[in-house]
Amino acid sequence: MNNELKMPAGLEYTTADTIAERYPGITKETYRELWDVPNGAHEEGTAQPIGGDGTDGTVETPCVGGYSDEMDAVWPKLSDDAKRNIIASNREHMGYD
Repeated sequence: MNNELKMPAGLEYTTADTIAERYPGITKETYRELWDVPNGAHEEGTAQPIGGDGTDGTVETPCVGGYSDEMDAVWPKLSDDAKRNIIASNREHMGYD
């Protein structure tokens, strides 16, 4: 992976929907990509509900299709354009710009 497109530190436990809905400057295309991960899992029937103890198909942390909806798992599935947009948005969100 290109260092330029490395996920910003601290985002690994942030959920894709949080970035899509709350971070400044997220483009329509990036927004769509961030929501495609959980939505795709729901359509495939592989999403697992949160709030359980592991019984009856539930999990303690949100999982989508066998992977978490946190950015650590979502980042590799995003386009380079979306990654660049999130990197810039995170800088603004953190007050670096």
